[in-house]
Amino acid sequence: MQLNDSPAFTDTNSTVSATTQNWEQFTHTFLAGGASTTIGFRNADPVSDNDNGLDNVVLTDLGPVAGVPEPSAPFLLAGIVGLGGIVWRKNCKRQ
Repeated sequence: MQLNDSPAFTDTNSTVSATTQNWEQFTHTFLAGGASTTIGFRNADPVSDNDNGLDNVVLTDLGPVAGVPEPSAPFLLAGIVGLGGIVWRKNCKRQ
């Protein structure tokens, strides 16, 4: 598996059979490095091997990492402070 065109995980199906395609499940957890992450899969078998499969790929959002603020948090805070300043300024002008 590749993340943003860089190798991240390597898996090998250990249940090889000459007559039956055997499926093996692999699970990995990774942290996206930005707002967008490209995931890729590469088959490292020989060119002559045409009996491969990839099925049921599932991505699950595990939520934000504890202690890491959301990217929009500083903008939200700045907006709230700015709005509070406008209200305060209007109240000062009335008095």
